[in-house]
Amino acid sequence: MGTTANFAAVSPRTGSVLMVAKDSITTNINPTSTGNTFLLLTAGSSGSKVNEIVFQAGATTEVGLGYVWIATTGGAASTYFLYDVFVITAVTLSVSVPTAPYRLRKQYSDLLLPSGKSLYCSHAETNTTNQSIIDVTASGADF
Repeated sequence: MGTTANFAAVSPRTGSVLMVAKDSITTNINPTSTGNTFLLLTAGSSGSKVNEIVFQAGATTEVGLGYVWIATTGGAASTYFLYDVFVITAVTLSVSVPTAPYRLRKQYSDLLLPSGKSLYCSHAETNTTNQSIIDVTASGADF
């Protein structure tokens, strides 16, 4: 007989951040040197599981990359580890031609954050003259 998960014992956890690309896609993506890294979610006291991350824009976007990092909690002294990369496509919104804005959703079965770890995101694009504004949301639960 298998065990059944007790979903009453978990607390939902969601984090969101609005970010603007500050870096060219050709520069170093190291989050400690770019100043373009945003705290998305911090694990609960017993750890957290992240089920999905969504990168979404409500306006025109440039070609770029969105990065998801796992970091030790500690501000500037944090150590970052690249976890995933989102490809951001160019979308030009128009009032005369209906176009859906950019949106990419990824689901995870194995994104577990122990207590003391945080999820960060950053964004770089090919053209930093017209900077895209990207909304990032992570959804999951605390253990």
